Amino acid sequence: ASLKLLGDALRNNYVVTTLNLSGNLIGFKGVSYLVQALLENRVTLQELDLSNNPIGRGYECGQLIASLIKAHA
Repeated sequence: ASLKLLGDALRNNYVVTTLNLSGNLIGFKGVSYLVQALLENRVTLQELDLSNNPIGRGYECGQLIASLIKAHA
């Protein structure tokens, strides 16, 4: 639920360029909320750290993160 709120805030972000969410027990569902919000805001975020989170290593998680990288390339 908190990543959904953060995602909602990031949709209208014009200031944050670096976001460190390392070690916050973020799972696949949280990453989904975050990626969806960041795909809608292509302007400011340049660095995202999701290390040390149990987001999973499956195909679906990889696809989400790849879509975010592709959109910001």
